[in-house]
Amino acid sequence: MINSGLAGLVLCGGYSSRMGSDKGLLLHTDGYWVQNAIDKMEALGLPVWVSVREEQHAIYSSIISSDKLLADAVSVQGPLAGLLTAHQHFPEQDWLVVACDMIDMTQSVLKQVIDAYQCSKKYDCFVFEQEGKWEPLCAIYTKIALEKFLGIAKQGQLPSQSMKYLIEKSHPCFIPITSDSYPAFRNYNQPDDLKIKNPL
Repeated sequence: MINSGLAGLVLCGGYSSRMGSDKGLLLHTDGYWVQNAIDKMEALGLPVWVSVREEQHAIYSSIISSDKLLADAVSVQGPLAGLLTAHQHFPEQDWLVVACDMIDMTQSVLKQVIDAYQCSKKYDCFVFEQEGKWEPLCAIYTKIALEKFLGIAKQGQLPSQSMKYLIEKSHPCFIPITSDSYPAFRNYNQPDDLKIKNPL
């Protein structure tokens, strides 16, 4: 294992309304989108869990061991629900999160954020950035940041853009996205996006 304090979390709890079907269960060349993300993080030596909504648990448990599924149990919206649920289950853990629809993410890009995390303990989250645009769904959040996030959530102080707000409230390390790594951050939100990736 790269670091006993770091684990992987694949975010699959979105409603996939624009795609029309659960994105984590779409098929990639190497299997389901969720498995694609799991494999990349496990290849780097990380234990990996999968964040889902409660109503997704049954279908996901047919392809992934149920003890690796974390059903949302925090009353907040969006990916933060999965992240804070993971924190409540494992409060001493730091988390590398990747959205399941980042199917072009590479091990080398993930290794880059892990290297930044390992080299500096003065930051509490590690987020990729390009020209002021942040990528909060491929990032590392430490237990210190997550405890702070949970406290803000419990106080009911979260705005609609909660991930951006929380990063601003933390002590982030921003990692520049290079031109070579930029394609790894593409996410696929609707069927037409897949046509771009796989033209006829």
